[in-house]
Amino acid sequence: MVGRKRIVLLTYLILQLCSLSLFAPLVLAEDRLSFGDGYGLPGTVSSPVEVLLENDNPVRGVQFTFHDEYDYLTIKEIHTTERTEGFYVNFNQQNGTVILVSLSGKSIVPGSGPILIILFYVSEDAPEGECTDIWLKNIKVVFSGLTNTNALTESSIGECECSHNESGQFCFTESMPTTTTTTSMVSTTTTTCCPIFCIYDEYSEETELLRYIRDNVLSKTPEGQEIIRLYYQWSPVIVKAMEEDEEFKEKLKKMIDGILPLIRGEVE
Repeated sequence: MVGRKRIVLLTYLILQLCSLSLFAPLVLAEDRLSFGDGYGLPGTVSSPVEVLLENDNPVRGVQFTFHDEYDYLTIKEIHTTERTEGFYVNFNQQNGTVILVSLSGKSIVPGSGPILIILFYVSEDAPEGECTDIWLKNIKVVFSGLTNTNALTESSIGECECSHNESGQFCFTESMPTTTTTTSMVSTTTTTCCPIFCIYDEYSEETELLRYIRDNVLSKTPEGQEIIRLYYQWSPVIVKAMEEDEEFKEKLKKMIDGILPLIRGEVE
């Protein structure tokens, strides 16, 4: 039993190495990702807030970080829409990072409209009756022409220009001052933690070392490419297990901490 559990942990570690910053940046000027408006009183759950995508190209996945000016909002739930039905969505409640990806090779077809619906918890410290800007940053996407593997090493896509991001407005009120439309939500599997980023900060030395192994080892061989594919297949299940079992999460961290010196020696 112990041996089998160790195998699961080791496999999950390898799969996680594939997940860090997987998405290639969005640079096409005709594509735009933006936030809709929302509202909610302090100490309550907000109205549904739309994340909208206007795209001229099929899109396989999207990653971004949510931000509000004074950190009064925390992501509570995320749902897909009709445009992203069947997609997997994962979010980190601590830093607001959101990942939306197809596990089955589907794409968001060219068009415009909401791709995600977000519900926020509004801090009790939020100033009732006032409004604040909400926006997306660190926007990255994968187009349907990329595979899970070559998205890691694609060099022709360029750097992200955040001019594609349009902010929305969130008011700490019972209703929005302007008229809003309601978008139907689709049930989807959601989680509250992006695993590696729950263990280490996104820009920490540990995360950079794990990225090194991903980029310089896993993506170079057919076996490593298969591991990348398996990550998408099994990650939702293992993430859920981590959320329900703190001991499992601690064992994973201990195991990763154990191999980091080996990776560091390889880098140096």
